[in-house]
Amino acid sequence: MRCRPTLTRVDALRTGELPDEEHRAVEEHLKTCKSCEESAADIEHLATAVKALALVPPRPISIKWITCGSHFRIARFG
Repeated sequence: MRCRPTLTRVDALRTGELPDEEHRAVEEHLKTCKSCEESAADIEHLATAVKALALVPPRPISIKWITCGSHFRIARFG
């Protein structure tokens, strides 16, 4: 397998969505290609970071309507 098809399948490999044959082909390519192996590691780190963001609850904010002449605008506090 070449680099481009490998890189388009890295996330599916990570999530276990590849059929067995494709899974083996991507794994074999990653063992022999340092660049693709590093890209796969970057994708894994990114996925981990995104999951961590989902665990942090949003900070509560206060919204206040402010009159500015005949217009209203929203001001966020907090």
